[in-house]
Order: sequence, then structure tokens, then C-alpha cells
Amino acid sequence: MNLVVDSGNTLCKVALFSGGKFLRSDRTSNLTAAFLDHFLGFARPTQIFLSSVRATGAEERGLLSAYGDVMTFAEAKHIPLKIAYATPQTLGSDRIAAAVYAISQFPGENVCVIIVGSCITADLVTADGIYQGGTISPGPEMRLHALHFFTGNLPEPEFVPVETLPETSTAACIQAGVFSGVLAEIEYYIRYYRQHFPGLHVIVSGGFISSFEKKINYPIFAQNDIVLKGLNLILNYNIEHTEK
Repeated sequence: MNLVVDSGNTLCKVALFSGGKFLRSDRTSNLTAAFLDHFLGFARPTQIFLSSVRATGAEERGLLSAYGDVMTFAEAKHIPLKIAYATPQTLGSDRIAAAVYAISQFPGENVCVIIVGSCITADLVTADGIYQGGTISPGPEMRLHALHFFTGNLPEPEFVPVETLPETSTAACIQAGVFSGVLAEIEYYIRYYRQHFPGLHVIVSGGFISSFEKKINYPIFAQNDIVLKGLNLILNYNIEHTEK
């Protein structure tokens, strides 16, 4: 049984797998022993895989080691994906994991993976199994915060998928502008890659994608927890190659 932990900028996501089968997931703003005890219940992982935005993940590793053997993403020697990226040392493990999940779903085909979370990433994996790179831009909440922080009078409303145009209050105008801007950005990526890569499949995911998926005017595959699922694939791939 695998416990996969993705410690991000704002939330820590965890998932439990039995081999390749996804069992359950949860998320927290503060990874603690109490949270892990509640999440695991009677389950005891045989392997723990940690991906952290922090340089070493030492704090998380120290906590997780009480539950089993821990492997960090940095220690994974085998990635089931070819990477064509000018600065691979700066490539986030979340983008790699999402791409690994994408090729597991559509092997031998062109796939665009779009994640709408703290940031928006849109990455391309081509039919030859090579991760080509993509784009990074601010997510919905980051846009709302930037409008407030970099101006003198604009408020910082919560993210709400306001779709009507025009709006008639400043808060609603901001919400509508952010929603419309993100939706237009997503559709631009899909349109662009569809024009350049025949038979393209599109996977969308992330904490905010439920607000957008039904508004996207292209065929898409909305999936939850694709980073966690991709990390589990990487973990299993490393276990298999170590055993050999």
C-alpha cells in the first residue's frame, strides 16, 4: 500500500493507493500526525512517496517516517517520461507527475494537461512520449490578490464564477474579469495545441477546474488528483526498476 504526499504552496494533498488502484485522498493546510492518523485509519503504508515544494522536505519527511519508509521525488532515479526542457532542474514535480499520468491514459498520443490551481499550468506531451514544456500563469486567487495588492482602491473578493457581462459592482466586475480571463486562457491553449498537434487529447484538473470544465467549448477529460496519481505511477515505476 502506497501513501503519496504532495506538499504544495498552500495545501498538502495526500492519497492512498493499493498498487495502482486509487483508494482515497484528502488535503490539509497543515500536515500533522493527527491528520495522518485520521486519514490512514487502520491502513499502514509499505511505501511513502513525498513531493514537496520546499528544498528538502525535511520537516515533512521527519513526520512521515513514523508511518513507513519514505522516498522523496528527488530520490526517484527513474521517471517513465522523456523530458525535453531547457531547465529541467527548475521543472516542478507536479508538472512531471501530471504528464506521467497523461501518458498513462493516452499512450502514444498527443496530450495537453491543464491544471487550474494556485497557478495555471498547461503542458504538452507529444505522441512520442516526450514532455515538451508549456506555460505557467497566475491562478484565480492569485489574480484577485494581485488586483487588490497593486492598486489603491480595488477590493479583494473571493473567487466566484461570475459569468454575466457586464457586471455592475466593482467586486462583481473583478470576479467576472478573473473568471472570463481564466476561461479564455484555457480555451486559447486548447485551440492552439489542437491546431498544431493532430488528435490532441486534453486533460483538465486542479482545485478550481470544477468552475470551468462545463464552460470549455472543446472536448476535455476532467480528472481529479492527477498529480497524486502521477506520483504513484512514478513511485511504482521506481520500485519495479529497483527490484530488477
